[in-house]
Formats: sequence, C-alpha cells, structure tokens
Amino acid sequence: MNSQRLVLVLFLIGTAMGVFAQQSATPSPKSNAIAIGLFQGGGGLIGVDYERLIAGGLGVQAGVGLVSFGAGLTYHFEETADSNALWLGLWNQGIPGDTNSTTYWGISYIMRGWGWLNGQLGLAYVPFRGAQAAANLQSLSGQSPPPIALLYSLGWYKVF
Repeated sequence: MNSQRLVLVLFLIGTAMGVFAQQSATPSPKSNAIAIGLFQGGGGLIGVDYERLIAGGLGVQAGVGLVSFGAGLTYHFEETADSNALWLGLWNQGIPGDTNSTTYWGISYIMRGWGWLNGQLGLAYVPFRGAQAAANLQSLSGQSPPPIALLYSLGWYKVF
C-alpha cells in the first residue's frame, strides 16, 4: 500500500470515528488533562500523558512511559479537555533506532467518560521496526509483520 493510500485510509477512519463520536454529557471548561495507565505515554507498559488545549478544542499532548514516548495533536469535539477527541501523532516504543524499538505514526479516537476513564483506539503506520522487534513478531505469527498496527491504551485521567 503506498503512502498516499495509507494517509487516505487513516483520514477516512478518523473522520468516521469523529462522526460517530459520543459526546461527554457534562463537560467542564478545564483545558489541561493528565492520563496515567496501561500503554499511555507512547505505548509503554505503564505511562503518563499530559495534554493542554491551545485554541478552542485543539490541543497538544506529550507523554512518557516505561521505555516509550509519544506526542501529537488532539481535536476535542467540545472546547474542554474533559471530552472525547481525535489524536494524530507519534508513538515510539523502545530506544529510538534500537533493534527492539518500533515507531508509529497514527490516528486514534480518545474516549473519556465517568470523569475518570480514558481509553484510546486507533491505527498507525509503522515507518521503523527494529530487526529484533520484527523477528519477535514474526516468531509469534509465522509471517512478516504488516506496516500497520493497532494503537490502544486504557487508564485514568484528570482534568484541571
């Protein structure tokens, strides 16, 4: 799949997720959020993300995890960090360039609910996968790993 098709597929998935997005019932006007949990902070086993809205529903997000990091832009469907959002950005698991590391560029739908639950689900293109990381995946599936991966995380969030 060439890069133009991949970008188009990711854009269409993001658009569909936005159309069917469930809005938060009672949002607060707060513009900062922190999320802690599994696969937060760039997909590390345990990580933390910080987000700040910079204009309306547009925000920036950055995080670190257990040997991972991530950064991206968020677009909230309401002008508060206490709402669902689309995320576009980078995740890196492992030390960049290492044989066990993997880099992801993708789009995710961030779901926030009950004032504490943060979940994320999306797709990513894999521009770099270290030799050992690729070998590990191939030994599990018996096939060469695809250039697309699922992004997901689950954790607790707090707005302020």
